[in-house]
Amino acid sequence: MSRSVTHVTVVTVIWVAVVGRGAPFPAARVAGAVAGVRDMTRQRLPNRRGHELLTFQHEGIRYTAGVGRFADGGLAEIFLATAKHGSALDVIARDAAVAASLLLQHGCSVATLRQALTRNSDGSGSGPLACALDRIAEWR
Repeated sequence: MSRSVTHVTVVTVIWVAVVGRGAPFPAARVAGAVAGVRDMTRQRLPNRRGHELLTFQHEGIRYTAGVGRFADGGLAEIFLATAKHGSALDVIARDAAVAASLLLQHGCSVATLRQALTRNSDGSGSGPLACALDRIAEWR
């Protein structure tokens, strides 16, 4: 895949994460969106790296979150899994975590990602990814 196609794809994902699905995304704004992102090049992680585990319950479902960090300690990747491997909820949680990891590795801040995710009226995360990111933020 060419570098420009990768950039447009990442910008589109970031646009959806920050602005929301269904919001207009005119092609003319791609350059401006790219300029507002820290660095569109994916920050690769070493093949062998530390990994932390966190277990939590959300809406009665038990989750395990795996966390990898950049050398500076910043969140670089998150993996989510439920106790019922292969269930629809497990697949959705895993896919959301992979997308979040790619956003983090392309320069999206944890704060931006947390703000973009759905919240309950009390400010807590509505979904498992938001809940996990909140717990990881409290954990550190």
